[in-house]
Amino acid sequence: MLLCLTRTVPVRADGLPLTTPPTEAQGYPVVSPDDKGGAFVSYRTATLRIGSVHVGSTGIADGRGAFGPNTLSMDFEGTEPLRVLAVRDSGVMFLADRASIGRPIAMRYRANGLVTPGFPAFLPAMPFRHPVAVPGRAGRTVLFAMDSDTTSYWTLRTAILLSDGSVDSLSELRSNFQFFAVDRPAACRDSSGGMIAAMSYYDAIGTGSKDIGIFRIAANGSHPWGEALRPMVIATRDQTNVKLAPDGLGGALMVWEDPRSNVVGRSSDIFALHFDKNAVRIPGWNFYGSAICDAQGAQTEPSIAPDGTGGAWIVWWDRRNSLDGDLRFTHVLGNGSFAPGFALGGTVLCDAAGVQREASVVGDGGGGCFIVWRDERSGDADIVKLQRETQCLSGQRSVTGTSCRRPPPGCARPRPPRPHAGTRRDRGRRRWGGTRSTCPRACRAASRPR
Repeated sequence: MLLCLTRTVPVRADGLPLTTPPTEAQGYPVVSPDDKGGAFVSYRTATLRIGSVHVGSTGIADGRGAFGPNTLSMDFEGTEPLRVLAVRDSGVMFLADRASIGRPIAMRYRANGLVTPGFPAFLPAMPFRHPVAVPGRAGRTVLFAMDSDTTSYWTLRTAILLSDGSVDSLSELRSNFQFFAVDRPAACRDSSGGMIAAMSYYDAIGTGSKDIGIFRIAANGSHPWGEALRPMVIATRDQTNVKLAPDGLGGALMVWEDPRSNVVGRSSDIFALHFDKNAVRIPGWNFYGSAICDAQGAQTEPSIAPDGTGGAWIVWWDRRNSLDGDLRFTHVLGNGSFAPGFALGGTVLCDAAGVQREASVVGDGGGGCFIVWRDERSGDADIVKLQRETQCLSGQRSVTGTSCRRPPPGCARPRPPRPHAGTRRDRGRRRWGGTRSTCPRACRAASRPR
């Protein structure tokens, strides 16, 4: 079941249905911005069918781009996350988990739910496995993949598709860095029509474990940072599951799972780092990454989205209190400090019964974010969408459609500062249940460094 908070109806913080009840389990949700204040929520079912729902700025499904779940003529793997991005014509593009030569790599849908002419797209000259993609210039799509096989060994592959699905450029680079197919790359825009990619690699000479390198593809298909990975995070034990978000200035914020602490009871923590368009680390961050959450237990499955002002929202699966775990999140600024109301260790997003995981977060274009996740509180795997999380600079938050002074049951509580879904940031103002209210003076206070 897809759930959403509305702006006009008093509801629980854990949402209202967006679609009819599902006939099979849903998972691997992805939320993608439409650059108009809304978002596409896409998901995959247990039988590898794909569906998508569009929500407007109010968080309510509006029928645009909705389809499925349908069976797509591409190769998907049951254990892989759904690969999807919003595209310029207010539609969505889905990527295959693997595309051998002669098999489709991408399927693109318009806002009316129909297939874009020219798709599915093919890459006739080379296979792509576990690709990532970002929108490029003039309807283009920039793709990146890494492959480890007995023929090409460790290989980096890049491609640019035109808006009609034809191929603009292809490149294949032999990598001196070893990596494993199980480690998926991540990518974000570089604000110039290109892509910044990141991935784990095996540092056989240095740490003897997995570290993180970055790579850049320009809008014309060139590689401004060189023809090989640029090492960015080097630490003991394996740094994995890296994710990226653009900072709006050509650089990126990066988050990943990190077990470097080796403290009893802490199997994995969440670390992050910010670097600029030249791959130079931003002051205020530790050289090889700053801790976002170093609590007891395992913190895994991070997701990150830009806040529009150089910082980022970060969500992860947190098992400090139970094996089922909860969802926690934080808001970090571009200088490495936490936004007011947040601190090291994060804030509870949802601690309902059952398992909540596979969270996906994306900016809403107004300083806040949309968040979706897989939720098993009903006994089946459903998709739950938290309409919005928005924060005034004072750190105060509210639930859209719900009184700020009454804690709703479920995922969010007003105090201590835990998130309420569905608020909308208006630069110094809040909207509670559709009513605009002026923020207190503290909203204008600058953030305090850590």
